[in-house]
Formats: sequence, structure tokens, C-alpha cells
Amino acid sequence: MISFFKINDPFRLIGVFFILGMIRLIFFFQTPPLLIPELNWLIIGEKLSNGGLMYVDVWDNIAPLSALIYRSLHEIKGNSALTYHILAMVLIFLQAAFFNQVLLKKNVYNEKNYLPALFYVLFACSSFDMLTLSPPLLSLTFLLLVIRNILSLHDNALDNEVFKTGIYLGIAILLYLPNFVFLAFIAIGFAFFRTASIRQYLLFFYGISFVFSLLFLYYFWIGGLSYFLQNYLFTMLTINFGAYLSWQTLLTVMAVPILFLMLAFFKIFGEGSFINFQKNTQLLLLLWLATALLTNLFAPTFATYQLILLAPVFSVFATYFFLLYKRRFLKEILGLILLIGIGLSGYLSCFPTGRLKNYVSYQEMMVKKPQDFDIINKKILVLGDNLSYYLGNQLATPYLNWQLSQVHFANLAYYSGMIAVYENLQKNMPEVIVDEAGLATQIFGKVNLLQTSYIKQGKLYFLKKEARK
Repeated sequence: MISFFKINDPFRLIGVFFILGMIRLIFFFQTPPLLIPELNWLIIGEKLSNGGLMYVDVWDNIAPLSALIYRSLHEIKGNSALTYHILAMVLIFLQAAFFNQVLLKKNVYNEKNYLPALFYVLFACSSFDMLTLSPPLLSLTFLLLVIRNILSLHDNALDNEVFKTGIYLGIAILLYLPNFVFLAFIAIGFAFFRTASIRQYLLFFYGISFVFSLLFLYYFWIGGLSYFLQNYLFTMLTINFGAYLSWQTLLTVMAVPILFLMLAFFKIFGEGSFINFQKNTQLLLLLWLATALLTNLFAPTFATYQLILLAPVFSVFATYFFLLYKRRFLKEILGLILLIGIGLSGYLSCFPTGRLKNYVSYQEMMVKKPQDFDIINKKILVLGDNLSYYLGNQLATPYLNWQLSQVHFANLAYYSGMIAVYENLQKNMPEVIVDEAGLATQIFGKVNLLQTSYIKQGKLYFLKKEARK
């Protein structure tokens, strides 16, 4: 297998796509469960396609360009997680092919080959949740353009390329907010390949500012700038340590990539025959590794799909390892172990069997429709953070992200907080309110009009027929 992809032939990309397709095909025989983040993206896409405005009519900290993509997909295909999976597979392949071409053009290796594309797609198969159309995956397309431009700085780079680098990072941030951490990566990366002037750094920041200024102007024009700042931009100041997964699950699922990455490090740093450009590229990718890991501190809740940002790192170093390893037969054996190991890891992360269930659990991340809740095709409001109630239903009111909604619900004792909740309920009256947080009594107790509009059944409140508009 390794020798097949070591040949400098673009048609080797067909083999890369075949391997990706075969690994992905495993899941079509047993459909992966819907994940809470996927449900969140589907809810947002549906709400926006019905005329809602992100951050104004939907309170969530998803990046605006990702929300726009989910809206477009809903308008084309409706609520389909399968669409996310198919498009993710295509996007991963295109990213792998593009990144491989960048490495070939910049002579990162002494031999021209298509191993980087192979290892890129293999890493993306390490966990089943990486194979969905997540904001980190979408943003990685533009981060790859960033790294291409940085690797080009040793050439006589023009100022407009530095400006474009800022634009690319700005778009990546508008696809996935934690990518703002890559500001430091780029600033240091410039120093690896070129002594950048202050003017060029200013051009880079001007490129980022240009992208954001367009969005600022849009939300200012529609009167939603305060919502944009509150529900999106200011959330970058919040450091999160929440996770869907345990450390045990993370290490078990990522064991194969971690093992081969460590082998690559030992092999590379024991080798002294690299030119300066190759050494700088290796240092740049190590910096990328640290930066990509740091972005997880600013993600709302950690999950393995966010590790897709590490695909370029694994791709580069794994390729170095197999090019430097001299024993051909053992090299092929190790390649097969990597292929089979990652294929099994991706499948078993979704469908663990036997004792593996004690080490791998994605249960906190999976959508589980609550018992005794068979309501479908209704506009509902969930007072709490359990999004599973929205499966088969539509979001009423802007209150999707419960943490952001505390701006109103944590201030019900004040007139301003109560009136804000009342106005949002009046604009789009929920047909069903699920009161997990125990706040409905407090709300209805202060607003008699709402109390007379709903019938209580346990923790559910149903809108009376005569109150429906």
C-alpha cells in the first residue's frame, strides 16, 4: 500500500478516495446515531431557512458562515444528517488532495508522493464524528489556504498574498470561532520563513478586519449588532472545560494516530538530513499542533470531531515517517496496521462491542428522545439544555442555547428580564413548553396573559387552541 502511494502520479488520488469511501461505507450498513451537535446544526438550519436571523432570532454561538451553510443545506435538502456525512466525505477528500499538492509544490519532501493525502483521509476516519460536516471541518479549508501562503513566504511573496492570508483566517474564524487562536500561529509562522515588516503585519490584520467589518456593517444595518456581539463575538472570551467525552474514551479512540505520530517524531528528530525549509516546515506544523489543541479551550463543549484540525499535522509527520523508514516489507506491514487500526477505531468508536464498551462511550453526545415524549411536528421551547426534545420538532422563540439564554432567564426577578422573555414568547408562541429548569411557574406567575394561554401537564405546557394565532 505504501509503495503504491509513493509514486508521483495524480491518479493515486483515486485510490485515496476509494479507501475513504470503503471506510465510510461501513457506516451505511449500520446508520450512525444522530449527535447532539448535528441536531443543533439542523435546528439552526431549519430556523434560518424559515426566515430567522442568526443571533437575533436564534440564540446560539455557532459561527455565522457555518450557520449560513446549514441554512442553505436545509433549503436544498431539508433536515438530513446523511447530507452532512456525504458532503463531509467529499470535502475531506478535496482538502486532502489540495494539501498534498501544496506539499508537492513546496518540496516539503525529497520524494514527490501522494502519501500525505492518504494519511489525511485516514486521520479523518479515526472517529466516526469527524465524518460529519462540522464547523471545524468547514473552517479547515481556509486554514489550509493560510498554511499554503505561509509556506510561500520564502518566495518573494507579494503584499496582496499577505492580505489574502488575513482574509482566509477571517473567514476561518467566521466558520469556527475558536480559530482566532491561529492569530498567534500566523504571527510566529511569518518569522519562520520571512522577516516580515510591520507594514505586512498590518496588511494581515487589515485582511481580517476587512472580513469582520462586512459582518459588522450587516448587523448594524439590520439593528442586530448587539445580538451579534453578545451571542457570538464576546463568547470567545469564555474558556470552557466541558466535554462530551471522557479522557479514557478520547485516548482509546485516538490511540492509533497518537502511536504513529509519536513514532514519526522519534524518527524525524533522529534524522539530520533536512534542509532549512523542511526543518522550518516541521516546526511550523508542531506550532499548528499546539494551536489546534488550544482551540479546544474555547469550544463550547469538547468532542473528537474538533480534532479534525490536526489532520494536516498527522498527514505531514506520518509521511515523513514512512519515507524515512528503510525496511520495505515492515513499512508495508505498518501501513496496513495503520489502515486497519484506524478503520476499526472509527467503526468501534460508534459501535463499541464487548469490553470496549467500558472504555469508549459517546452516550453523552448522542441524541436520545426523552421517554414519555412522543410529540412531533410542533413548535416547542425547552427551558433547559436538553436539545433532544427538538428531534422532529421546530424551535419556537430564539432561545436555543440555554447558556446564552441566561441573559434573560437568570434575570426573571427584574422587570427588564421578564419583559424580554414575554416579548420573545409573544412573537412566536410555542405550542409546547418543556420546563426542565422549573422556570415556567415563575414566568406564568408574573404574566397572567401567558398563564391563561397554556395548560399544564407535568413539566409540559400546551398552548390552548383559542390562544393560537
